[in-house]
Amino acid sequence: MANGAAYRGPAVYIFSGSANLINNTITRNRATYTGGQGGGLLVWSGASASGKNNIIYDNTATSGPNVYSAATLTYSDVGGGWTGTGNIDANPLFINTPPTAWFFLSQTAAGQSQNSPCMNAGDPASQMITGTTRTDHVQDAGIVDLGFHWPITVTLADHGHSGRSVQPADAGI
Repeated sequence: MANGAAYRGPAVYIFSGSANLINNTITRNRATYTGGQGGGLLVWSGASASGKNNIIYDNTATSGPNVYSAATLTYSDVGGGWTGTGNIDANPLFINTPPTAWFFLSQTAAGQSQNSPCMNAGDPASQMITGTTRTDHVQDAGIVDLGFHWPITVTLADHGHSGRSVQPADAGI
């Protein structure tokens, strides 16, 4: 999920009640509103959020660019860091495939030069998700990867990919 702007800025805004976020990729969202909060996730006062196996990384906002306010996250990659069991703060090493950004994870088994730190970094007690985080569309195996899992039946050729080699996006972050 990536977007250019919102009133307060978040990609996910929990205004009331509670939400449980599992295996999401929330990245490259920008809160352009002056005083924007939580470019990735904003949990309003009185609301609550929990989640696991998420990537919330490289979002921008005046306050709490990735997560703003109370959220209980575990086994997630949160830019800037977040307290919780199994959480990491590391560049996910996305592979963006033209013509749109799919945000696959870099994986040597799929032909990239390095493995994403989000590979096999999910909650060990989580069930494996049917789908893939790989550019070669091979079913994930082992411990669940962090982030969104794409359907295996979709191929890069279906979306105009030229077959050229792709490398981790923004490796210098």
